Amino acid sequence: MARCVADLAKLPAAAAMADKVEQLERFMFLDCVRMLDKGGTNYLETLAGARAAAGPGPLRGGVVDYTPVLRACHPWYDRMAAAMRASRKDRVALNAGIERDLKALKAEATAAGSWVRSVFGGPSWRGKQIGNVLVALLMPAAGKVQGAADRTRQTHDNLRLALALEAYHRDNGAYPEKLAALAPKYMAAVPGDLFGGDLIYKREGKGYLLSSVGPDGKDDGGRTRDDVPPGDDIAVKMAGPMK
Repeated sequence: MARCVADLAKLPAAAAMADKVEQLERFMFLDCVRMLDKGGTNYLETLAGARAAAGPGPLRGGVVDYTPVLRACHPWYDRMAAAMRASRKDRVALNAGIERDLKALKAEATAAGSWVRSVFGGPSWRGKQIGNVLVALLMPAAGKVQGAADRTRQTHDNLRLALALEAYHRDNGAYPEKLAALAPKYMAAVPGDLFGGDLIYKREGKGYLLSSVGPDGKDDGGRTRDDVPPGDDIAVKMAGPMK
């Protein structure tokens, strides 16, 4: 059990989700622009979920200036990565602002007047319009993406704690009254709740309940998404010591 805890502690930290969005999502956007240049409007239709007709679309041959298309994503990915690197408190407001502005951009990009102007506005205007459409289609929901990453990290910390608690039980015949008893013998330091404050730990009979309040920041009494009624906690429920 102690070796399992030590092995988990040696694992490298997961890559920051902000780095993934800033780099990989940006390159995916640029690759979509390349495919759009190659496949024309047919490719754009597939991104929107439609079934594209066979044959090249009317976006090739100088009809569109791709410079504004290529540039369209960069302010958004810069902004999204900065929000994901902010504190949890600030991140909520920043992501809400991004989602609000994306909604406005989508409304502008799909307005009939914008497409009419694209017909007469020339290659640069068409490039701007297509760039806005791609941003509206491809930008990830940053709050949900980061929330999923945070849940995974908290689940990992809970696993480390569960193993340390079991090792403590093997040595002492009972689970500790408080998590602080685990350090430094069973783990170097007891992790806190990623979503704020200390983890909730309660001895219950021969077992225990260990829980994080989860992304909503509210204690649901250890109820997780799998419970009825469901909750938002990230929990370990141990009825008794492992056999």
